[in-house]
Amino acid sequence: MRVSFSKVSVKGTKRWKDPATGKPRTQTREFFQTISPFNKNADGSAKTSEEILVEVQAERDEWMHQGEQP
Repeated sequence: MRVSFSKVSVKGTKRWKDPATGKPRTQTREFFQTISPFNKNADGSAKTSEEILVEVQAERDEWMHQGEQP
């Protein structure tokens, strides 16, 4: 039996100008978690889609504010 879990995701895109060549560069990354009974909070309760979305957006925001290049 195969079980599929729903995915909660957001995408982030970094844009910068390459200092060596002067060309514009772009990097896109998807941040996601699944809604499943295995994805739990610290207290052991299953995470809701709203809780997951807050965490995923925080990960994306942190990645966006890191250095320009990968």
